Amino acid sequence: MSLVGSYQNSNTGEVLTITSANDSNGALAGTITSQGRTLNITGHYHYSNSNGPATSIAFYAIADDPNVYEAWALTGSAQAFSILNAMGARTTINGGAATVVGLGGAFTRR
Repeated sequence: MSLVGSYQNSNTGEVLTITSANDSNGALAGTITSQGRTLNITGHYHYSNSNGPATSIAFYAIADDPNVYEAWALTGSAQAFSILNAMGARTTINGGAATVVGLGGAFTRR
């Protein structure tokens, strides 16, 4: 099964949508939606032994004005990708104030 699909994080409410995943080079792209804002993501993934089922994934999202940056690391342990365990962070600069917030929880395929 492909990583392409929509996933929701029950802890953060964020929705991760992977629109492309290239198994030959590990490139992925899509969007992450949180707090009423949708950011484009760019990432990479790799299967254990090149065919799984264990998978490691990393992606980042960037928006300017206000500055919002997110980075996530995820793992999957089944080829169905029904659950992606995740840990991430978001940094925001808005009106001269900078914040960083830790994010976590599983993304579940919708």
